[in-house]
Amino acid sequence: MKKILKIFSNKIFLYISSRYLTYFLQFISSIYIAVNLGPYYFGVYGFILLLISYLSTINFGITHSTTVLLVQSKTNEKEISKIVSNSILLIFFISLLVIILSFLFFFIDIDYFKKYNINSYILFVPIIAIIGHFNILFLTIYRFKNKLFEVAFQQSFRPFLVFISVFIAPKENLLYIILLTYLIGDFIPLLLFIFKRQLPFEFKFSLNACKKIIVKALYLFMYISSFGMILITTRTFISYYYSVADFGFFSFSFSLANAILLFLQALTFLFTPKILDKLNSNNNTETLLTIEKINSIYITFSYFLLFLAIVFFPFCLDFFPKWKASLPTLNMSVISIMMISNSFTFSSFLMAKNKEKLLSLISILSLFINILVSFLLIRVFNVKMEYVILSTMISYFIFGLLSTYYVYKIISNYNFIKLFNGFLPVRLLIPYFVLIFSLSFNVSYASYISLLIFIILNFKELLSIIIYIKKAINNSSLIDL
Repeated sequence: MKKILKIFSNKIFLYISSRYLTYFLQFISSIYIAVNLGPYYFGVYGFILLLISYLSTINFGITHSTTVLLVQSKTNEKEISKIVSNSILLIFFISLLVIILSFLFFFIDIDYFKKYNINSYILFVPIIAIIGHFNILFLTIYRFKNKLFEVAFQQSFRPFLVFISVFIAPKENLLYIILLTYLIGDFIPLLLFIFKRQLPFEFKFSLNACKKIIVKALYLFMYISSFGMILITTRTFISYYYSVADFGFFSFSFSLANAILLFLQALTFLFTPKILDKLNSNNNTETLLTIEKINSIYITFSYFLLFLAIVFFPFCLDFFPKWKASLPTLNMSVISIMMISNSFTFSSFLMAKNKEKLLSLISILSLFINILVSFLLIRVFNVKMEYVILSTMISYFIFGLLSTYYVYKIISNYNFIKLFNGFLPVRLLIPYFVLIFSLSFNVSYASYISLLIFIILNFKELLSIIIYIKKAINNSSLIDL
């Protein structure tokens, strides 16, 4: 009984459990919304989320700069207060920019927007985006303060509210109700952040503090926004060149595949400050061992989720015949998105070492490649919609490989084999390519074969993951700074 109580009082367990439950609810909600909206209106819904994604990227790296600066100033309360206060002020200015950009919609006649007929819903877009900017900043600050209850509440409240609302809302107003729920679901956590008064700030403007945040933020912005735009531009190409119904199928596939990505982002959000702190070391040997240890746990776990998802999704779609045609797109989306996990540790190291300029150049190059490959796949090779997302996989691969190259260049002697094995070990490469090849040629039981190969080649790493999970359950201070 004591062990059980200890587990349920562990903040890591409670946080991860809340994320599991939240993503399960999101999964059910996405399917229910897709079934009741149908491909066309789900395409409209997906386009509105795409617009919100664009506005959400306009944070100029403020939140990411705040994370790094807070970690680097963790023992200086006066500096922390100054960073928090001026970060909030900068987000106010960004919100004004979002409002100005949104007003342009009413004065510029764009046929692309007419295609999706979003006039009735357009006001939701800037309001949700602005609240989102503040929530993300407060999430960063509360995570730094190890206040995981508020963090979990913000990340879980909106999905829970959407889950409840979609089952009680009339079908003819479902899309409007969903967007209204998004708005309320983001606003309530914002009030919680404000009234809990856990933020160490004073409303004192400091030009030096703003300059410090912005200088670091600009390169981080170029890095984070370009990296985020890789997936957003792929979605934009599909929304432009394919029909609204086709984009509905893609949005459905993306929403399911994104559930896995969101779970991984929850883990990275939880551990990133600790990892940045660990990687900010001058001992190269120790740093390299830390990178290898994190990779053996995080990347292996990511790919394990990938292979499980590929096995699980066909059974899920059997219950929804209308959406069964989305399975090839769903599989390709999952395969492409999972390549993100390979670069996590390497990009974190470069960030910890203040290499934001280098990261920004790599991500801009990767974004350019994604735009070029997407265009060629659609306009030159006329591929089916599900293969357009492969441009994203190629871009993530290039970003990760270049990040790995510069990390090894800084801390270790390297050769190409050592470098590539650090980025994508053979134990992951073999089952990954077996899966891609099998799915491309519609080989029966491809997912089961690749999962079996993965388990055999990664048995030792999977055991290490179990040991680490037990360790985290018994000691929640693992994530504390």
